[in-house]
Amino acid sequence: AKECKTLTEKCVTLDNEGKHDAAQALYKEGMRLPHGASVVATDYAMSLMLQGHFREARAVLEPFFNRYDAPPRTRNDLAIAYASSGKPQRTRQLISSQAEAQQVNSLAAALAARKKPAS
Repeated sequence: AKECKTLTEKCVTLDNEGKHDAAQALYKEGMRLPHGASVVATDYAMSLMLQGHFREARAVLEPFFNRYDAPPRTRNDLAIAYASSGKPQRTRQLISSQAEAQQVNSLAAALAARKKPAS
């Protein structure tokens, strides 16, 4: 578990520095760790979404969102990936409250805005 935490902290730092490719390479290594792959998957998917790779993020999260050891954030991040991909029906299936829907939609809009060229 400590190895997983150290790895994700390093990856998040790389993502914050805009070094998404380097972070994603480390996340892929972390996905092979015996404990904590679901935690790594959630951060890995967010890294992908920061680059606009929503389909890839969904593919990373789908195997984990129903697992007992998945962090609560996994379902929300999966909903964000679907909302950002223009899949409202699947998004609605994943969210359980109006407040959660507002948060998901707000984050999806922010991610979509990142990919638009500056005017």
